[in-house]
Amino acid sequence: MKNNDLQLTQADQLGQLLAEIAILEKQAEAIKASMKEAGGVHDGVLFRSTVIESNRSVTDWKALVADLGIGSDIVAKHTKTSAVYSVKTTSK
Repeated sequence: MKNNDLQLTQADQLGQLLAEIAILEKQAEAIKASMKEAGGVHDGVLFRSTVIESNRSVTDWKALVADLGIGSDIVAKHTKTSAVYSVKTTSK
């Protein structure tokens, strides 16, 4: 049975799109890795890609709280919780 013979639902369409996106992202990551290794500017006919190096700093808040002896009650007092919605799609 082919996809054309099936009555695809939104879940089916989403799953199909996510599978296609995963393939494209894998291809894009391989190209990016090659460009990062070479460095510099990569000119194409339609696009130009530039490899940019930067430094990122990340604070380890759990370690900082532990080092400063801040209790979980103080952390809870300054913690905001909000609803987050996501859609998880898996193949059958």
